[in-house]
Amino acid sequence: MKKILPFLLLATTAFLLFKNLGNIYLWEDEAETAVIANNLWTTGYPTPFDGKNLVTQMNGEDIAVRGNHYLWRLHPWLQYYLLAPFLHFKKNTFFARLPFVLLGLAAIYLIYLTAKKLFSERIALFALFISLFCWPLLVYIRQARYYSLLLFFSILLIYLYLHFLEKRKRAWLWFSIAAIFLFHSHFVAFFGTITGLWIHFLLFYWRKIKEYLKELVWIFSSIAIFTLPWFWLVAYFALFSHSSHLSAFGDHLQFYSSVFLSIFPICLLCLGFLLCFYNCLKYRQEILLLVFVGLTTTLTVSFFIPVPYTRYLIGLFPILIILTAAFLDWILKKNLFWGSLALFLIFLHFFTPWPWLLENKGKGFKNNWGFFSYLSEITHDYDGPVEAIVNFLNQSTKKNPTVLTNYAWEPIIFYTNAKVLNRITDPSSPLFPLTKGENPDFIIPRHCWKPMQIPANYRKIVLSAKDICWENRSEPLLHHFRTVTTGPNVVIYQRE
Repeated sequence: MKKILPFLLLATTAFLLFKNLGNIYLWEDEAETAVIANNLWTTGYPTPFDGKNLVTQMNGEDIAVRGNHYLWRLHPWLQYYLLAPFLHFKKNTFFARLPFVLLGLAAIYLIYLTAKKLFSERIALFALFISLFCWPLLVYIRQARYYSLLLFFSILLIYLYLHFLEKRKRAWLWFSIAAIFLFHSHFVAFFGTITGLWIHFLLFYWRKIKEYLKELVWIFSSIAIFTLPWFWLVAYFALFSHSSHLSAFGDHLQFYSSVFLSIFPICLLCLGFLLCFYNCLKYRQEILLLVFVGLTTTLTVSFFIPVPYTRYLIGLFPILIILTAAFLDWILKKNLFWGSLALFLIFLHFFTPWPWLLENKGKGFKNNWGFFSYLSEITHDYDGPVEAIVNFLNQSTKKNPTVLTNYAWEPIIFYTNAKVLNRITDPSSPLFPLTKGENPDFIIPRHCWKPMQIPANYRKIVLSAKDICWENRSEPLLHHFRTVTTGPNVVIYQRE
């Protein structure tokens, strides 16, 4: 039974991930990923311009212009190369999310393998159980974004680091490859993860560094060769003016602390308890490895990323899950009653709204019943503003309409043949002529964003969908599990 149980848990997790996967339309950031990935088949590199439409989130500053070539530089490129073959096979919502779900499922299996290698088979099974019910993790995996890449390569790097310490054959090579892929998934998290591993190595293996010196030289050399040129190619340092400063560092740390205390309250409270009894612990090195990586990644992301979102630390979910599982195993061995109570509390908070009170200060949690709400999402149809807008445009008499809007440009580009106008507002930008246009066929003013001027010769059309701000993004407090039925309706203005 022990051999079958991990695969039964993985099969159950797979069902939860794949069920209803193509129902909710891609929101802005997902569609951005899909559009740029689809452009690869034309240029061979991630470009935001397909000859008709331009993708930009920062008025063109997220695009590197190299002669007549336009390079996307807001995000690392691995996610686009991963997704492109799937969209070439079939361009729809399900296939846009499919590779990320597959990789996310593999990441959950890696959580099991890493926990087993660090601690024991029993702790690894506990980690699988927790992953199964950790609905924020499942929501992130179901997004057509780099989240699953960050999740997978973060835990893979820890797993291969353990192999490297054991001096396994070619372990340094596989570690280097995983590190390079992590960089091209999310380079800020990459630096945080590598720093945590390096601190652990220096603390526990400094006296043996000569034994590892040759492999370390190869690792750092290969990583540098396959990462540093990317900074030059896309001139990423030009975006550093938008980076975080020390003044926001404390606020970001407070935000991330509240989020993870919401998702893993038992784990973080128990981690402090475990560290108090550090001298009594059987797995000192193992726990400190996870703690170091978690802390350095959190500090790095808090400082260098200007806006704090939980998704940037998705790579910490495996660490917190494994630590929670380790604590559960430890306390069950110490005292059956308290261990059973801890088990009950750990799973209870995934089924109730109370963990979100801390982060949300008691507001807006009524429709979030954790795992129950997630089950509702994957078993019901969801209708959002993107779906309503896309269906309207595709059913209009205009075959190739021009559209002016103040939000959700990328879903329109992905799902329709429309040309989206005026993405660049700076006339001096070399990108300005690419989207310049007048008298669009449709104007779509989304109510949460900058107001738009509507000329008198446009007819108002009210759609049935509610105009929510971000469609259905993955952030736990902003995610909608069911169709929103309150608020203003989506409005489209058609030129007469």
